[in-house]
Amino acid sequence: MVPAFISRSLALALGTEGLLAGLVGIWAWFAGLPSAGGFLLLAAGTVFVSGGVLLATRRRGHDWTRRTALLSAAACWGGLSVGGLVPFWVAGAEPYAALFDSVSAVTTTGYWSPQSGGADPALVLWRAVLQWIGGLATLLLAAVVFLPAGLGGAAPAVTGEAAGGSPFARSAFRGITGTYALLTVLCMFLLGSGGAGALDSVLYALSAIATGGDPKGYPSLVPGAGTQMILGIFMLVGALWFPGRPDRHRPSLTALVRSRETLLLAALMTAGIGFAWLVVPETGLVDSFFLTASLLSTSGIVTEARDPAVTPLLALAVIGGSVAGAAGGLRLRRAWLLGAIIWNELNRGAQPHEVRTLRYAGRAAEPGLIPALFAFAVLWFSACAGLAALLSVTGVSAEDAILGAVAALTNTGPGMSTLVGATAGPTDSFGTAVLMAGMLLGRLEIIALVAVLSPSFWTR
Repeated sequence: MVPAFISRSLALALGTEGLLAGLVGIWAWFAGLPSAGGFLLLAAGTVFVSGGVLLATRRRGHDWTRRTALLSAAACWGGLSVGGLVPFWVAGAEPYAALFDSVSAVTTTGYWSPQSGGADPALVLWRAVLQWIGGLATLLLAAVVFLPAGLGGAAPAVTGEAAGGSPFARSAFRGITGTYALLTVLCMFLLGSGGAGALDSVLYALSAIATGGDPKGYPSLVPGAGTQMILGIFMLVGALWFPGRPDRHRPSLTALVRSRETLLLAALMTAGIGFAWLVVPETGLVDSFFLTASLLSTSGIVTEARDPAVTPLLALAVIGGSVAGAAGGLRLRRAWLLGAIIWNELNRGAQPHEVRTLRYAGRAAEPGLIPALFAFAVLWFSACAGLAALLSVTGVSAEDAILGAVAALTNTGPGMSTLVGATAGPTDSFGTAVLMAGMLLGRLEIIALVAVLSPSFWTR
């Protein structure tokens, strides 16, 4: 029997997707767009099914556990991806291409198939909507599953009963969803005030706060320095997401300023802007800021192909954003702690009798954190090497295979390849299947897969 928590989580996710599909479908209907039928079909089906599931489970207990929460996250991403392909498929895309576009959007990666109807504004908007849903799901997954449990080398943010029950999950859902929606509306307003068109304001606001790719395709056509500054700021907000108190689901500027992740992000932004401005030809300060923010947030929105000199900046996407944010990559906290561990080991050679304690945010690291960090790093880079090896089988060059693997696993998307003038990725079915696997691994966090495959995960 499927636990009620998993059923209700999947029903809520699909119901949300269906309601948003209905809004897009109504707009497409009045605009006379041929894709309207696909959205209305998805809306009717998902709202009917999710409503029935919610009614059937309304009196059942909330069996929240770490296992059910993690399985709910996997089920939601799978369900959202399958539901999201319907408008692309009805519009004429092959089912496989439609699934690829849907997985790419829900994981906020930004790979788009040529079959997905790029000329239809409703389908372009649907890409942005799916990215927005995926970004919200990422924030909720971090708050409800990863941070409380300390999975993947993230220090537990909440302990005890507060982190192990549905009241905490409901509090996370209300707080994060409300803030996320308000920030999206604010971004739309600022973009519109800055001269962007109505549709562009909606598209880029939905993508920026979710740290997703450009829904219009690559290279991006982001108009004006003002628009780039606004998008860069909101991409960083989505990547950082007030990391000082992950258990506080509403913004806390004090916690944000004091966070080590904020400090590290500021240092990386400064270094990236300086490097791009000084080394990359014909790159101004605003363009350098936008480029650095796009990579560090793993948004991957790139306005044009660049000189290969920009290659070192791709390391920013590997680091990524906060463990509480919507970005991909290793995450800032893990990068900080791994750097501290390496620094302590180097100093131990010079002062072998000195006892050094790994500390973060003014307190000693939890027992078992160091092995968890190294396990996550080894798994992450091993997965990256495995994906690159599989992609190389498709006939792409070694450089393109590595870039494709990193772009999928960090959820940065084809902007990474566009940046250095490489091929965006394989186009055959095997290559796209490898990319989809990498996107899902990166978004669900590799440690989640290891947990699910571990016998102890099922017997606790």
